[in-house]
Amino acid sequence: MKIYFADTIGGKVKGQTLVYLTTDLGAVSPLVDHGDGTYTATYTGAETPGQAKITATSESGKSGTTTIQLDGVDGEKSKFKIFGSAAAQTGQPVSIEVLLLTTKGAPLSRRRVDLKIEPNADVQIKSAEKTNLEGKTIITFTAGTAGIYTLKGPQERRSSMVILRLYLLATR
Repeated sequence: MKIYFADTIGGKVKGQTLVYLTTDLGAVSPLVDHGDGTYTATYTGAETPGQAKITATSESGKSGTTTIQLDGVDGEKSKFKIFGSAAAQTGQPVSIEVLLLTTKGAPLSRRRVDLKIEPNADVQIKSAEKTNLEGKTIITFTAGTAGIYTLKGPQERRSSMVILRLYLLATR
């Protein structure tokens, strides 16, 4: 984000020193002073949905605020996709692609996806990378015992849990 002080008609005001930048949701990087009355900083969104308020405050106590709406995950639009058959051999790895989408259908990037598998006895889950720019990541797991398994991915619709399910039959 680019920050500068403006007069009443929108012109840049030089000579103001920006002391700090704060947010109530997410994080902001340290400020970079370009020496021309402008500053830059990077805003990183939080993993929870909501409205982030970002405030810049000058040395003289003047401040300005802006807001950014952070969308959460929509459990109805987000998807699991299994690679191969849902009837996997016991002890063989199964790969699942997870696609995280907002209520508006936009992909959610840089999100960690925690996969829960029930029953969880004798199940090994390989941790996934965060979602890419398309909102996708791949998680691999291995079931050591035959049975039907339910996969659950935590989703953030109004900060509560929405469950996506996939049934997998592990055979001997």
